[in-house]
Amino acid sequence: YLSEVPADDGGGAIGALVDERGGTVAAIVRAQGSSFCLMDDTDKERKLAAWAAVLESLSNQRSALARLQWCQRALPVDGHALISHLQRAGRPGSPGYAGHLALLEKAGPRSLRHETLLVVVVRARSRRGRPSPEGATALRNEVRALRAQMRNAGLVCQGVLDGSGAAAALGGFLLPDLVRHPGAHPWPLSVEEHWADVHADLSWHRTYWVAEWPRSRVGPDFLSPLLVGMGRRSFSVVMAPVPPERAVRDAESSRTAQLADAQLRAQGGFLETAQHRRQAEALEGRETELADGRGSFRLAGYVSVSADDKPGLEQACAELERAAGAAKLCLRPLFGQQREALTWALPFGRGL
Repeated sequence: YLSEVPADDGGGAIGALVDERGGTVAAIVRAQGSSFCLMDDTDKERKLAAWAAVLESLSNQRSALARLQWCQRALPVDGHALISHLQRAGRPGSPGYAGHLALLEKAGPRSLRHETLLVVVVRARSRRGRPSPEGATALRNEVRALRAQMRNAGLVCQGVLDGSGAAAALGGFLLPDLVRHPGAHPWPLSVEEHWADVHADLSWHRTYWVAEWPRSRVGPDFLSPLLVGMGRRSFSVVMAPVPPERAVRDAESSRTAQLADAQLRAQGGFLETAQHRRQAEALEGRETELADGRGSFRLAGYVSVSADDKPGLEQACAELERAAGAAKLCLRPLFGQQREALTWALPFGRGL
């Protein structure tokens, strides 16, 4: 269900996505990105450290926060409408006017816009599609805390989406023409699930799970091939904070199991492989990070790619898999559960 709760400042409302079965309520926050790929290494590390500080503050405190999701999407826009807007609002003699117009004309009738959304999910009771007063208060508190922490870290947050904005954000990826008709129904009228894809209205979708993250050391912008590539894509990472006490117990248990397994291999005369050494180093490093006060999260990544027809979907999927190889990610299509998996790659706060 999608409802609204009053904002704490009295100005407007917060769109609340209510999941009665899961016992959660979620709000969507729009974040403003920057030219991250064009920054030098020092600025990239600074931005990365700022986001890490936000995550650590969320994981090291006791709160109602259940999950945090960031979702970066590439959505189609009408290129002709952008050209008309530039011709009406721009000044033909101003610097850069001719260049911007040429770029829009070169992009063709359909171009892409990128947006980044943060989904805050709290544990709350609800009834008849509306959160309880305690749940609404918890949602407002977590949204306010996240915005304050992002502001302190130097990250730009544009604001919280209200009911109509949340509906447009949820349905904008499924219905590309929803931007031109903001009052339309935000959900597909027909959905047909296949083994490897989903046919929703006039679009085809296929969702992948990030089965393996990079094993070797990568830079701060290692996801750039996926995030700035062409085509309709939605990249989502869902994170659930792990309490510090539980994180320490899990790390100690994994470390003990690793040492016992190494001892058994040594007694049996089996050689230690490079993969075993890497795993031992990773476990030891994680235990050190927790001892230093670092936060811990359970996370899962999903990528959904869309096209207007089945051949276009196959071509877009091939391009996505090549981009994933450049980013050193291992993607696996979620066969047999594409309909549900599509919601994991969209800003619903699901997937864990």
